[in-house]
Formats: sequence, C-alpha cells, structure tokens
Amino acid sequence: GNGLILGNSTVTGNLNVTAVTGNVTQIAALSVAGNSTFNATQGNVVLDQANTLTKSVSLNAVNATINTTSALTLGTSHLTGNLIATAASGDIAQVGPLSVIGISAINAPAGNITLTDAANSFGGRVSVDTPQALQLTASGALSMGKVNVGLTTNLQSHGVLDMGTEAVYTGKLKASSGGFDIIQSGPMKAAKDVDFDAGSAKIDLFNSKNSW
Repeated sequence: GNGLILGNSTVTGNLNVTAVTGNVTQIAALSVAGNSTFNATQGNVVLDQANTLTKSVSLNAVNATINTTSALTLGTSHLTGNLIATAASGDIAQVGPLSVIGISAINAPAGNITLTDAANSFGGRVSVDTPQALQLTASGALSMGKVNVGLTTNLQSHGVLDMGTEAVYTGKLKASSGGFDIIQSGPMKAAKDVDFDAGSAKIDLFNSKNSW
C-alpha cells in the first residue's frame, strides 16, 4: 500500500511490482529473466543498481530511473515526470510506446539507442549519449537537449523539431519534422552529411557556433 524497497532478487519468470502511494526503490541488484513491470503512479521508480533485466521493462510512475548492466528494452511506459535510462553495456530499444511528460535522459555508453515507436510522446527535452547510432521517433513535437551521437542519427517528429541545446552529431544526420519547423536552442556540430526535411515549413539553424 505504501513504498516498496527491493533487496537482492532473482526471478526466472516475470516480475510485476506495485507501490500504491509510495516509491519503488532498491538496495541491491535485480535479475529478471522475463518481463518486468514497475508501477508507482503516485511516486518514483528508482532502480539504479547493476540490474539484469533480460526482457521488456514497463514503467508507470512520476519519475523513473532505470539502470541495467547490459541491454535495456523498454515496454509500454507512462511517466508524468522525468525518465533516466542507462544500459551500461548494450543497446536501448523498445517494444511499446513511451509517454514522458518531463525530460528524458537516455544513455547507452556502449550501444545503440533505437526508440522508433510511432506513438512515442516526449513533453520535455530528450538528452542522449551513445557512441553508436541513434534512431528516435515522436508522435508530436520533439525537443532535443544535450546530444552526443558517435554514428548515424535519424530523428523523426510530427511537430516542431528542436535539434538541441548542445548537440554533437558525429555521423550522418537525417532529421524530418513531418512538415513543421526545424530549429535549434544551442550550437550543433554535424561532422558528416546532413539531410533536413521540414516540408514547406522553416529550417532555422543560425547559431553562430554551428559547425558543419
């Protein structure tokens, strides 16, 4: 009925955790071979240990922090606050749409980030850090925050597309806004070929510190 603190746990099947009025946190790592669902609709989900979450992870909470030692696959999730997701040594992907009303920070220090569900919704800025490739799709507007991508980037929105507050796109860059403006809120560096598609809308990338 209140908060829930998870200790060292191993689950060979699926895990479904609910805290009705409090937070879901942990003091030791989780190992879940099946799908995981964490619900704390009036609190936060903070799972920042060296977790092994083999299949999909669904999050329903205010704010969520999720950390895995390898790959992270996000299931259908709804957050009224912020999302921090880190996969220490694998890719970050999804099998269901993400709805994040606040800001998002997606980190894959050794893998790709592929979040291409057409129903994704990001209310705040999305910051990403990966030495590999980034594919990111939003059903509406998409505002990038601090961006560092080592290989190719493909951004797809259906609303105004903001390229970021501080962005480094090292590989080829493709950005499509679905016929809405493409803008920026800070300097960006594009090291290779770029392809911007705003249809008949504006492309305003005029920061004096841009590097092409």
